[in-house]
Amino acid sequence: MRFLLFFFRSESLAKAADTLGTYPSTISRTIRALEVQLKIKLMEKIDGRVLPTQEAMIYGKFIEKKIEEIRRFEFNLSHSILEIDIIATEWLLNNVAIPGIPKNVKENLDIRINLSSSASLNSIKPGKPTIFIGSSRENKKNP
Repeated sequence: MRFLLFFFRSESLAKAADTLGTYPSTISRTIRALEVQLKIKLMEKIDGRVLPTQEAMIYGKFIEKKIEEIRRFEFNLSHSILEIDIIATEWLLNNVAIPGIPKNVKENLDIRINLSSSASLNSIKPGKPTIFIGSSRENKKNP
């Protein structure tokens, strides 16, 4: 794939080989093997020069787009923050939850813990990890 990308970008076997520190014949053989595998023509000879075909250009742009998506995904993975809400009474937060959070978690920049008293139950966000400490409130109107 790398050889094809450099060939597609430079539109020259010699330039691609020079950039990659290899021989034009190595790039040509690799792309020919890819042509056989994909059953598609990726190189053509025009006026004595070997150029990428229209299919190679389309495929190269597709590959570049996918590589960018992968890089973005990897960046997001390495920079994501785990955010957890802990909701409890003020006493439970101060006496159980906070002392129970290990020091390394408190200092880890990739983990954010939001502490809320049970008065702020409306702040729960769907799909976000939430820990509720307490008991449920019974509805006294229904037997």
